[in-house]
Amino acid sequence: MTRVALVALLVTVAAACTSDADAGVTLEATLSAHPVSAISAVLEVTVEPASSVTATVEGLGGSFEIPATGVATDHRLPVVGMRAETSYTVTVRAGRTTQTLDWVTGRLPDDLPPVTTHQADPDRIQPGVTVFSAFSWDPVPEGQEPPDAGYLLAVDNAGAVVWYQRLTHQLLDVATTTRGTFLVTAGESVIQEIDLFGAVVNEWATRVATTYAVEDLQGRRLASDDALAIETDSAHHEVIELPNGNLMTLSTELLEIDPAAAARLCPDDPEPRLVGDVVVELTRDGEIVQEWPLSDVYDPVEHPGTEMCVDGPLLAPPNWFYNRDGGIRDWSHANAVELYEPWNALIVSARHFDGIFAIRYHDDDDGPAGELLWSFGVTGTLRLDGEPPYHQHAMEMDGPDTMILYDNGNLRPGTVVGGGSEPPFSRAVQYRLDLDRGVVTQIWEHRDTWNDGRPIFTPFVGDVDRLGNGNVLITHGGGSSADGGYLAKIVEVVQGPAADGSEDDIVLDLEVGTGAARPDGAPSGWTVYRAERLPSLYFGS
Repeated sequence: MTRVALVALLVTVAAACTSDADAGVTLEATLSAHPVSAISAVLEVTVEPASSVTATVEGLGGSFEIPATGVATDHRLPVVGMRAETSYTVTVRAGRTTQTLDWVTGRLPDDLPPVTTHQADPDRIQPGVTVFSAFSWDPVPEGQEPPDAGYLLAVDNAGAVVWYQRLTHQLLDVATTTRGTFLVTAGESVIQEIDLFGAVVNEWATRVATTYAVEDLQGRRLASDDALAIETDSAHHEVIELPNGNLMTLSTELLEIDPAAAARLCPDDPEPRLVGDVVVELTRDGEIVQEWPLSDVYDPVEHPGTEMCVDGPLLAPPNWFYNRDGGIRDWSHANAVELYEPWNALIVSARHFDGIFAIRYHDDDDGPAGELLWSFGVTGTLRLDGEPPYHQHAMEMDGPDTMILYDNGNLRPGTVVGGGSEPPFSRAVQYRLDLDRGVVTQIWEHRDTWNDGRPIFTPFVGDVDRLGNGNVLITHGGGSSADGGYLAKIVEVVQGPAADGSEDDIVLDLEVGTGAARPDGAPSGWTVYRAERLPSLYFGS
């Protein structure tokens, strides 16, 4: 018997038929166990005549609304947003007819990553839930089957877990759709659409999942039998639903440069085989609408980036599925793309370029799709007034002419990782883009420390989002404790007037994982790729 089924046997559900003669509506509602989550439930309602249904859930942590359904006789709704091991009342309404049910949630899974709240100011936090993916680095004990890779989690503004979904493969991006579902990139090879019942309602499988690798490094199959095959190599780091309903993701391609050029670039260890990134737009039917290869924008020989002569880690995409025998170089390593319609621009973050660039989304009077519009960073077409980002993640336009991003700080000059003596650090940073003058100006940054006082440095993953109330949500996703175990920190910051961030005020401070290291030195702990603040788990139109 599963834990969810056991919880269902232990709770008491009040389910009496109620009617309101004046309204002419009869209503019968029941609650039952959720298919994948012990802290959620399923509400089933039958009404006569056919009506719209809504509900209010009340208990520890406050109340929330389940939005109105369409007009129907039979309704099945997910009840999500509740805390573990807590009593709730659910009041169901159809017209003026109501029914109240009682429900007790179950325990959180034992292998859930610990989420510690160090600070929470409810009066200053952007209301809602914080959704993020947590990836486990703990090794598989010898002789055991590989466990699932981690969780998709939602926590309320006090840091309490109110929803979870167990993941089979490493999950990077988590995005939302207008349908009220999540889009995720799983195993850098599959796009999945997941509903609040925990079901995969759509799945798109790239060539990595269907042809090149088929299984991940732990031997787990990447795509299900129901997946729709799409004609692109991979789907990594980013997936978004576009305003036209299509999906956009990042894919990859194998490239080869002239061996003589490879020898000039890397005389000690030349390698002509490269991996480049491709921005891909596809329909929900799996048709590739348009592709923008980065190799059409930059010549790898003239723009080699920082990792042209480095064999990257096997566990990182795209190395694990292209590079199992070693050698192939990860040239560009794009990790974010945003369609910014006011500029008809696709804005791309290329980690190994230490910079951001924009290309034209579709043909217009100024030129063809795919043409480079501008770039900035360590090098670029725009003059930078301020410090460039190094190995950055997750840029977004947070105003008509401003951009915010997560600057990881790899290879930052003057720091230990860049050949200097100062401690390395990561930061959130904001830039103003004056395209008419060709200037990018740094206007704000925020640095932070771990709770033991060390400067935060996360050499991989991370995120920065502008929230609706003007605050900034920062995800320090790939950090480590003083002992060397992985841990993450999610903070919400009230941005102060000082450009150096000295007057910022942290109103939410969550730590994911403990950072405990293994005695044998093997990777351990939890990392978080990105975090998003949603008004509630009932998003969508």
